[in-house]
Amino acid sequence: MANDIISCMLITRRTADVTAFYTRVFPGWTLSAPGRPRDWVAVDNGGGPGGSIIMNQAYDSEPLAWLPCVEVDSIKTTIGLVKANHGTVVLGEEAMPDGKGTYAIIADPRGGKIAIRRP
Repeated sequence: MANDIISCMLITRRTADVTAFYTRVFPGWTLSAPGRPRDWVAVDNGGGPGGSIIMNQAYDSEPLAWLPCVEVDSIKTTIGLVKANHGTVVLGEEAMPDGKGTYAIIADPRGGKIAIRRP
């Protein structure tokens, strides 16, 4: 359903580092990438919405933060609404590493970031 928070994403330049960290800190989490590109790791926390860790060399924002990911009907339309309402596009529309949809990262006028995704 559009406009629902569907997962959380961590966009980073170093998936191996953060994957090792979360595996050690939260032993109940399962992090895996079977049949997926090695720059995309699925996070299964045993019952929550889950998430993903995605490597993207173009995204160079520090400090890193987990972003809620909202499903939208159209990335392009949502980006237009963001700009019309004084928000910014942090990372323009890109294909998901697993090939299932596209995503972008936007920020509200105060700098709060959120990911949007079109499956």
